Parts: sequence; structure tokens; C-alpha cells
Amino acid sequence: MAQPATVGGTEGIHFAIWAPNARRVSVVGSFNNWDGRRHPMRRVGGTGCWEIFLPEVGDGAADAAPLPRQDRPDRQRERQRDHERRERLFKERRAHR
Repeated sequence: MAQPATVGGTEGIHFAIWAPNARRVSVVGSFNNWDGRRHPMRRVGGTGCWEIFLPEVGDGAADAAPLPRQDRPDRQRERQRDHERRERLFKERRAHR
């Protein structure tokens, strides 16, 4: 879930997700080039919830999503490359319409 929030006078987006079996959760989107290493979320105690506040993300968060990960790091890189390839193809097709 993504919600606009203000923390300490700074506007941004607060992300939260319930992913009790995840070893790592990150927020990905066009604002960080879909790089799951750039915005890792914090585990909230033993609740299974993860959260992060991203200041000044604004409109860039429109396509953002929390991404739980349980995969090995090499599998994560493979999935990231595959996602980037699909997004690039989508944008190319959209540009030719």
C-alpha cells in the first residue's frame, strides 16, 4: 500500500506491505530505474510487515510497488534484467502507436 505522507515536515510516500515470508522487500519504480537495491524496506518487528518512507518521490511513485524477495541474489538479477527488457519493449511499442 502506498499513501502520501508528511514526516518531519517533508512530503513523500509511505509504503507498507505484509510479506511474512520475505527475506527482503524493496520498493521499485521508474523513480529508481526499477532497481530493488536502492530502496530496501524495514521489517516492522515480528509482524510480517515491512515499511519505508520515500521523501519527495511525488509523481514518480505512480508506478511503484513493494517487491518481496525470497530468491537467491543471482535469480534476482536475472528477474530484474527480464523486467527491464519487458519494460523497454513496452515503451518502444507504445512510442510507435
